Amino acid sequence: MKKFMTAVTAVSLSAMMLAGCGKTDVQETTVQESTTAETEAATETESETKVYPDEAYLDGINLGDFVELGDYKGVDVTVTRAEVTDEMVDQYIQSVLDSNKNKEEVDRAVKDGDVVDIKYVGKKDGVEFDNGSSDSYELTIGSNTFIDGFEDGVIGMKKDETKDLNLTFPEDY
Repeated sequence: MKKFMTAVTAVSLSAMMLAGCGKTDVQETTVQESTTAETEAATETESETKVYPDEAYLDGINLGDFVELGDYKGVDVTVTRAEVTDEMVDQYIQSVLDSNKNKEEVDRAVKDGDVVDIKYVGKKDGVEFDNGSSDSYELTIGSNTFIDGFEDGVIGMKKDETKDLNLTFPEDY
């Protein structure tokens, strides 16, 4: 019932706000019709789907009327103290640092561990293949994301340098 009254109040307030804009006679009729239709629909829905008594939806309900607790007194519970080692703390700190690295452009050759933005075109027998190219891909060297030999071929390259890598796809690729 409380939800129903809240909905009717919200509709009424919306109607009052709309009534201040434009022609009032047309809007009043619309508001009255929609409020009546919503009231009838809400009443039908409420009577059909109501499963719990009204008290279940009110503040200050007594849960003892609805819930029966099992026998919990006398149950032995062993609480173990969580142990956190220095190694665990160091691993967590490192993972946070790794996920929040500052990226800055450097003027040197690519080395293992670098994050590089690459443009590549994959070809088989001289013909580009589907989903084998990108104009901008962020690759961490050493992540083994690409086929064997690809990342090794990028190591040593400098910005805007291009290179052809003649690599063989694995059988199960």
